[in-house]
Amino acid sequence: MKELKNVKKLNELLGSSGDKLVVIDFFADWCGPCRVMGPKFEKLASEYPGVVFAKVNIEKAKELANLYAISSIPHFKFFKNKQEVDDVRGANETSLKEKIEKWQ
Repeated sequence: MKELKNVKKLNELLGSSGDKLVVIDFFADWCGPCRVMGPKFEKLASEYPGVVFAKVNIEKAKELANLYAISSIPHFKFFKNKQEVDDVRGANETSLKEKIEKWQ
């Protein structure tokens, strides 16, 4: 799973993903709920091979966190055809899976 560290890497990923759904997990190492969701996010990536999954550590990629106004974590953003289409705030695996099903 790719960890995006800057806007250039995000744009490259979105550009190379075509019309596939891209799901990005904005997290931090110190965040308890993020640590709970991390393995679940990895599991979803294996369950949905047609979806592109990536992570952004907000401590290491402040530019991306600021760009998307990430104010609480975990925060999951959904992109399709380079456009943001949805998001899920918080450690809600059910909502995350529902949104993947909706947009894939």
